[in-house]
Amino acid sequence: MKKRMIVAANWKMNKNLSEAIEFLEKLNFHIDENDSQSSVIIFPPFIGLESLAGKFNSNNFYLGSQNFYYEESGAFTGEVSISMLEHIGIDYAIIGHSERRSLFYENDNLINKKIRSCLASSINPILCIGESLEQRDSSLTENTLKNQLKSGLKNIDALKLDKLMIAYEPIWAIGTGKTATVDQIYSTHQQIKGILNELFNDESHDLPILYGGSVNDKNAKEIGMIDNVNGFLIGGASLKIETFCEIIDLCNFN
Repeated sequence: MKKRMIVAANWKMNKNLSEAIEFLEKLNFHIDENDSQSSVIIFPPFIGLESLAGKFNSNNFYLGSQNFYYEESGAFTGEVSISMLEHIGIDYAIIGHSERRSLFYENDNLINKKIRSCLASSINPILCIGESLEQRDSSLTENTLKNQLKSGLKNIDALKLDKLMIAYEPIWAIGTGKTATVDQIYSTHQQIKGILNELFNDESHDLPILYGGSVNDKNAKEIGMIDNVNGFLIGGASLKIETFCEIIDLCNFN
């Protein structure tokens, strides 16, 4: 059976609105012309979300938000609520990215509140988890991921898990050019599946697990062929249209 891949692009703080529109027009054309079977999710900066939502009609194209706040409304300067994202037709949201954890001090309690807020909406959350190089070298990878999953998914109803995706992003491989080996990715994704089954009494419904960490057009095919990899969350390599389209094409191999 052919595996349907999920190719997600986290643009981070890159591309103004004109650049985003030009990129997505080319992407939309490429997806339609090549009959791509991959699901493609683009996470642009906030300034582009409203203008881009609903603009592209490919059946396999989705738009996501890089961030949001868990409260419905109120005196939270600079924040955007999940209902505001729903109102303009956003499909996905990233939660718990290592840059949000480290640079903006988002803790496990806040991440859990965001997950619960997202699951109560029509928007699908992608929960990011990952270990530092020091934690991997100290054989603490599984323990670190377990703590992140346990706290992030605390008090979550197993019946709502079908909306959730997990993105495994080893911190030491994000933007560094270093990529985990095939064996490391396979074994870590297996650990994640085991942790989820333990947390939800085997009711985790085989959640999609994406890999992120210096994915590019040179390694996407090899990583995508790993049985328990359901797609990618891509940073830098998603900013060039030619490279990103090449990665999408490479995901139609299996």
